[in-house]
Amino acid sequence: MTYTQAFMKNFHASPDWYKLTIIAFLVINPILFFFVSPFIAGWLLVAEFIFHPQLTALKNATLQPRWFISI
Repeated sequence: MTYTQAFMKNFHASPDWYKLTIIAFLVINPILFFFVSPFIAGWLLVAEFIFHPQLTALKNATLQPRWFISI
């Protein structure tokens, strides 16, 4: 199984904007870590960790009460 097939199998029912956001996170994190600063990359990872449940709540209507995590 290729990486593309595995990605499509895991995210087959997800909207395109959700897939692109996850891919952007995976691409940006190592670039920031190696070429900018590990400190900034670490704080961005914390922000992504807070942002990801919000994306999941937008994708799945049953998880809407999770919006309070961002407060």
